[in-house]
Amino acid sequence: MPQPVHNAIVTPHNDPHLCLKPHIFEQYINDRAQMGAYYTKEDITEYIGRNCILPFLFSKVLGRDARPARPPHSEKWLWDFLRNSGDRYIFAAVKKGVDLPLPDYIEIGVDTVGRDLRARRSRWNEKADEAYALPTEIWRETVARRQRYAEVRGKIERGE
Repeated sequence: MPQPVHNAIVTPHNDPHLCLKPHIFEQYINDRAQMGAYYTKEDITEYIGRNCILPFLFSKVLGRDARPARPPHSEKWLWDFLRNSGDRYIFAAVKKGVDLPLPDYIEIGVDTVGRDLRARRSRWNEKADEAYALPTEIWRETVARRQRYAEVRGKIERGE
């Protein structure tokens, strides 16, 4: 049996038994369902936090409730905070590869106004390079994700 490592971060990579622990814990908790105790996996709690809890807290801070949590200048404070955060609150998956310039054969198809768009996008349905893309992503999806990143980042910087 391996000895515990003190002051180390335990992950499924350095503790193979860790992958089994949530399952075992979930089974234990499910026996306690009648008591109202449940185990929710990390991806679900992250989704709930980002899409329910944070918007609720923002609405409180911005005073969109009958009882604002902060004085009226809160909106400026909140947007200043977000503007200064850069892309900290954008998912890492969305940011994948956005700091890299697109290859010339893909970049040439980004401009939709020029002539021969179909020809300029002839390689957009190919699997994108790993440095730029999420698993199974093609160039068309990579470009769309990068554009969405730029849109969201721009809104953060403009305080929208």
